Amino acid sequence: MSKFLLAADPATTSQSPSQIINSHLTNAGQAASYTGASNGATPEFTLISLVSGIISAALALTGVIVLVMMVYAGYNWMTAGGDSDKVTKSKETLSRATIGLVIVLLSYAIVAYVVPLILCASGHQSACPGDGLMAPSF
Repeated sequence: MSKFLLAADPATTSQSPSQIINSHLTNAGQAASYTGASNGATPEFTLISLVSGIISAALALTGVIVLVMMVYAGYNWMTAGGDSDKVTKSKETLSRATIGLVIVLLSYAIVAYVVPLILCASGHQSACPGDGLMAPSF
């Protein structure tokens, strides 16, 4: 426990606070068997990982929007009170939200299939399928 505290010990008094923190984080990583960059640098950040993260976030946000639209349409349908125009509008909203959900799920499937193929083609061997099948990993 004491090795993670920023106590003033003789070995660290000549170091800056950021060096002390980096030293303690390195020690914590080694204690946790983290196998990141060995030279203290951050792991490589690539354009592919950035695009993949943006696509995943966009799909997640779109999925939340579809869920909200479905709940909204269901609420309007339940509170329509027999008004046929509100019921029709709610049914249309619900069917459009369902179509949106199908599009989001298909988009996720395409991204889950294509991104590993792009990573494999760009030299990231860990993304290549091991058994020769080109199947997405959900």
